[in-house]
Amino acid sequence: MLERAGYEPTLVGSAQEMLDALARGPFEMLLSDIHLPDDVALGFLETLETHPHGKLPTVLITGSPSVETAVKALRHGVVDYLRKPIQTSDLLASVEKAISWGRAMESVEIAQRNAEAWLRSLQAAGEVLRRGPLVDLPAPPARGAGESLLIQQLSTREREIVEHLSGGRRVPEIASALGISPNTVRNHLKSVFRKLGVSSQVELLSLLASEPS
Repeated sequence: MLERAGYEPTLVGSAQEMLDALARGPFEMLLSDIHLPDDVALGFLETLETHPHGKLPTVLITGSPSVETAVKALRHGVVDYLRKPIQTSDLLASVEKAISWGRAMESVEIAQRNAEAWLRSLQAAGEVLRRGPLVDLPAPPARGAGESLLIQQLSTREREIVEHLSGGRRVPEIASALGISPNTVRNHLKSVFRKLGVSSQVELLSLLASEPS
């Protein structure tokens, strides 16, 4: 039935076979009877919570529902709890619901990780900017053999621009200090971004701040 609906199910006959299958790769959801040959008390739900690939949305089916099993299922975040006999349409709806829920949670986790990384970048950039005033800074000192490997990838002009940027100067101020146009500064920055694998001034400052002096 699941194959006809376009899914690729992996069939197992016990809780242990389920864990063995999970060890071979992640899945999008779990559809399981409450009573398994080697587990009749939903113990596998607790095991799944600590399994590397076990934190996946689950749909349980049973022919003998009880308050105890329903409460335990809810406690472990089961997406749906179905009673036999089950209509095909109901089962497919629950499977789709579980998969959609899992994908939504994955999107939320990715967004949270991205937000945390962005916050760390902002904090690092703020620390760099707090090292001195934004205007009327003296020309940055030339760097020699002690330059980081990152800086050594850049041209002389690109190094000058990065030094001014690290010192807190903005694009128009850098252009004035170097006697070039703001567009030229921006073009050099694009080259710097490409060479160092960053996409913004904030990421660049964060990368430079993390480099050993």
